Amino acid sequence: MMNTFILARVWNGLADEHSVTLVELLIVMGLIGFIAATTAAVLNPMQLLAQARDSKRMQDLKSIASAVNTLTAINPNVFLGNASTVYASLPDDASSTCGSWGLPPVPFGWVYHCVSGAALQHSDGTGWIPVDFSGTGIVSLSPLPIDPINAASLGEFYTYIPHLSSYELAASFESQKYGLGGSHDQASTDGGIYPDLYEVGSALSLLPVDYGGQGLVALLPLNEGSGSVAYDHSPYGGNGAWSSSSTQNYTIDNGQPVGHFTPSGNYVGGGPKNQYNVTQGLTIHALVYLESYGNNQGIVYYGNGLTNFYGLNNTPSAVEFYMGGSVCSGPALPLNIWSAVDGVYDGKKMQVYINGAPVDSCNGGSFPGNSNGNLFVGNKWTAGGDPFVGNIRDVTIYNYAMTADQIQALYEATK
Repeated sequence: MMNTFILARVWNGLADEHSVTLVELLIVMGLIGFIAATTAAVLNPMQLLAQARDSKRMQDLKSIASAVNTLTAINPNVFLGNASTVYASLPDDASSTCGSWGLPPVPFGWVYHCVSGAALQHSDGTGWIPVDFSGTGIVSLSPLPIDPINAASLGEFYTYIPHLSSYELAASFESQKYGLGGSHDQASTDGGIYPDLYEVGSALSLLPVDYGGQGLVALLPLNEGSGSVAYDHSPYGGNGAWSSSSTQNYTIDNGQPVGHFTPSGNYVGGGPKNQYNVTQGLTIHALVYLESYGNNQGIVYYGNGLTNFYGLNNTPSAVEFYMGGSVCSGPALPLNIWSAVDGVYDGKKMQVYINGAPVDSCNGGSFPGNSNGNLFVGNKWTAGGDPFVGNIRDVTIYNYAMTADQIQALYEATK
């Protein structure tokens, strides 16, 4: 508004003169260009369209949730669907398990479920959600909502996961506004376990895979509680494995199992080795509970040598973020309290965060390349070399550099 007012003043002033000089004309043209540029910056048409689609996603999932809640209130025994099944809003005329779409792998015992394009939006239990919304005369949900884009390449589809009398619905956002760390962040504030997905329902921990995290390389919650497999909930599905079959691999914290690492050097390693090769940037995140100090205690490490790697490490004097042959440090982690540690690299600068707050920034660093190395959680350099002593959970790696707002939002969502 102010720019338009100034332009009018200048133009009216020029109109009072009998002639316009070249300099005056250039001033007017410059102001017009400036107004056009600032308007385009504020009203980014691509982001506005993405925001509109995200608004519809929120409205759709809330409508479905309201319908399911109404049905279960009327009939607590209503069929909500099969357990260990991810129902997707994607049409598939060839495969009832969505085999035509190449979806991210789900844990052993889980399956995807798709229906044909003709039946996709039926609301009588034959559509993509297996709940009959048509029989009560009270609930109206026809046609059954689907994602505005409804494609698998960028995770732009809806999912529905039932378990007994509970359920979860999820969608992936496109816009910066509603996504992780956005000005109206709805993804990380919904109470779900995935900070980059929008989740609603009566149980927000049912979805077994984070299909919405663009650039998500690995997600190891370390919450299995038993067994030798550490499941990767990223689209790669590159599960890790515990080095020890000991029952001490997990402990209970606040009623939930978390990964437990002992001085004997048990660790998690695995996943396809090229999965962790980052090229655009890096964000590495972990929640740690340190029980005692040691010379080097590897939190997360990927690579095959002293310079061709990235990772997080703690010593008695500093928490360290390594990127290639460079290191950026912050104060040592306190004992016997959970701390969130993040390392961020944008290709030029390394940054360290503790509990969502920046603690150091350093120039330098380098991408490790496809080192064909290994991923270790709870260790550093070599298997059994520098064991972490304490608990670790929610190890997350992204192939891009998060902003400070995103890091803060990630901390708030996972702490």
